[in-house]
Amino acid sequence: MMFEKYFEQGLTTAQASRHHIWKMDLCEDLSAQANHAINPSLRAISYMRQQWLKREHGGYCNLSMAEALKKYAVDNPDVTLLTETINNQLCVVLVTPFMKRVHKELREAGEVVFVDATGSVDQLNTAVFPFLCAGPAGAVPLAVLFTSAQDEETLIKGFGLVKLAVGESSFYGQGAPQSFMTDNSEAERKALTTVWPGIAKYLCIFHVLQQVWRWLLDGKHGVGKTDRQKLMGMVKQLVYAKTKDKFFGVWTEFQACPEAVMYPSFTR
Repeated sequence: MMFEKYFEQGLTTAQASRHHIWKMDLCEDLSAQANHAINPSLRAISYMRQQWLKREHGGYCNLSMAEALKKYAVDNPDVTLLTETINNQLCVVLVTPFMKRVHKELREAGEVVFVDATGSVDQLNTAVFPFLCAGPAGAVPLAVLFTSAQDEETLIKGFGLVKLAVGESSFYGQGAPQSFMTDNSEAERKALTTVWPGIAKYLCIFHVLQQVWRWLLDGKHGVGKTDRQKLMGMVKQLVYAKTKDKFFGVWTEFQACPEAVMYPSFTR
């Protein structure tokens, strides 16, 4: 069936609909577009996709994230898998043999560890927290935490499971990295402090700039539309400065510009 081929190519319902209209050359033929025998409605395409998913992949709910992880652990007995439930919220930690070798052999595993959640990855809204460090080929995994919630209490339990799963000789034999780099989640940062007290925490450049831009767009701060780009551009120069001298040179220039004088709350 034509639409099944679209789904096999990875197209979503909306993408399959648009692709079909272009493929069948229906863009200029409004009467054919309205003919559901030629061009099914989005509702019909959605139903076809659900049936295809159920037939080809078992549907959405036949295997939950927790069940899938348990099955993975059974199929891979050398994997460390820890599971705990707190206040009806699930935490699952996965550590593979490769991740254990990274902890042991890669110096960067004891330096800066990146933790950033990806939410709603399945129908149960599971959040995934990969622990990553820098490596010769890019980001290298150290552990993966799956949680059904992202509140501070659940994350404390989840990060505690990570600490238990990786062991005392983790993070290049130090038991903890020198610092964590995270997004701007207060619950996440507090939970990391609770589990690994005294460890430095930093925001990555992306999230620093994201917060600055949100501040500039907030109407209560009164920053004019024509001034936002100039201020944002100066902040980018600051965070991307390669040396201290370059940073303070940009900072001196910024303090002298009219926009800095006009918006002292931003400069402060």
